[in-house]
Amino acid sequence: MNFVGGTSAVRTLFEELAKDNLLVSPYTDKWIKTNFKKSKPIPNVDNGEIIFINASRIYGDRLTKLLKIFPKFSSGFATEYTTTNTDFISINLKTQQIILMGLGRSDRIHVHIYRDGEFDYLDYDEVEEFVNDDFETISESDKTAKSRNLQYLQKFCESDRFRLVPDLFESLYYFGVSSFEFASLPHSMMDIDEARGNGPNEDGIFEIDGEELSEEDLDELESSYEEAANDCKSHIRKIQLLFPKIDEGDLITGAY
Repeated sequence: MNFVGGTSAVRTLFEELAKDNLLVSPYTDKWIKTNFKKSKPIPNVDNGEIIFINASRIYGDRLTKLLKIFPKFSSGFATEYTTTNTDFISINLKTQQIILMGLGRSDRIHVHIYRDGEFDYLDYDEVEEFVNDDFETISESDKTAKSRNLQYLQKFCESDRFRLVPDLFESLYYFGVSSFEFASLPHSMMDIDEARGNGPNEDGIFEIDGEELSEEDLDELESSYEEAANDCKSHIRKIQLLFPKIDEGDLITGAY
């Protein structure tokens, strides 16, 4: 992948990230031929229109280099790696729009947009509204800061003919919701397995940490864990279209 324009430091960093499968440019003939459904005609694209960076694995010297080259990225990154740093960077090389997105405390999505030379942090309710409204058109006549942020997101998404930006955005948001639900369930699968292994008392009741549960309670709890885990996997699979090697551990913050 050869990048043109920009400084040599930027080009070198992007080449390094691409080599390690941390940067992907889906609007290229090579990517399309590999990933686009063969049953559909391959669209004509402009090479390098949008690039995506998997920042969930950027830390140490590489993080230092990233923040040295793009100091304003400190809006979404701590100078030392934390689990709540930005997970993905989307850059539209044509419109020069940039979006940083990641999971913060309670695995709630946080988003930063690059506008007028600075990054602006979006409140969680803005992001939630944008996703739940299915990226509907925001009136350009509304000049509030909130609407300008949503208009920015919409413009970025509209420029993406494969809808990879909104799909990534939506998948990360819902993965965070499912991950938090999984983490919020009482006890753990290990506790459930141990209770089943110990067996019930003479009244048919199982015990976990002093709490009494029936077999139906255990079944229901186990089903809730399986449902939340399956939800997480379904959202990860959509993200893996861009980054096949990413897994739940790269995104879960553990910050609850």
